Amino acid sequence: MSVSPSVLRSSILDPGTLFAVPPPPRDWLVKDLFPGGSTILIGAHPGKGKSYFAMDLALAVASGQFFLGRPTDPEGGPQTILYVDQENDLHTVRERAYKLFTGRELALEDVDDYFHYLHIGLRDCNTPGDVALKLGPLVRELQPNLLILDTWLSVMPLADENDNAESARALAALRLIQAGNPSYMTTIILAHLRKGGDVRDIRGAGHLKGATDATYFLARTGGRAGADGYYATDLFADKVRAADAAKRIRMRPYRVGPGERLGVVTIRPNETEEMESPADSSD
Repeated sequence: MSVSPSVLRSSILDPGTLFAVPPPPRDWLVKDLFPGGSTILIGAHPGKGKSYFAMDLALAVASGQFFLGRPTDPEGGPQTILYVDQENDLHTVRERAYKLFTGRELALEDVDDYFHYLHIGLRDCNTPGDVALKLGPLVRELQPNLLILDTWLSVMPLADENDNAESARALAALRLIQAGNPSYMTTIILAHLRKGGDVRDIRGAGHLKGATDATYFLARTGGRAGADGYYATDLFADKVRAADAAKRIRMRPYRVGPGERLGVVTIRPNETEEMESPADSSD
């Protein structure tokens, strides 16, 4: 596709913008953790908490609450989220959502206008291009501040997940979707790690990691579960372009009062020093 020079010229930054004035403060989706407007990859082995983590993040952003002890909006206000789930069965989704929602002591009016959950809505898409054609208009309509894709290979149908050319086409489709909200949208991509592989071994082509602004991994720390049966988990950065973002956070889910209400607490916040890699808990 050809583009006229006059169209490209509007995207050129003048030297005064680049060199003469200091940059404005960074926008954050989650303060000092996830930069706003970025594309972030979060990998973990199946069943190790990716969707729980993403659901709690989505609830925090949609309600304006803190996430892992950090504000999700400088003014404390709610933001629009679109969660695209192509993997989890509806009963599991509702079970997780209810535990986290009640754990945060939210009311429906807190999130009703901001929280949008698309469940298995792309089943008739056979190519990444189909996904862009179907999901792009929804992004343009909702204008979400946060887009979550759960999981990458479930959302983007690829004939060969290890083919870099196919991965590039899927990323091109993602760019078309993101263009539906060009002003400000953070994209969180959840991805499985390769079974039996290293804790940093994302399933699919390496092209995906290289194309994102930040890559994080979730892994259990290798210790015992707490009295309530939940494990401590590390969120640690493999690649972060924002130098002021946290590099590792240790957290643990916990029961909030009686019943099944669930919260997530940071038990080792904002650590940046070297730590041993968490145990590979792929079994």
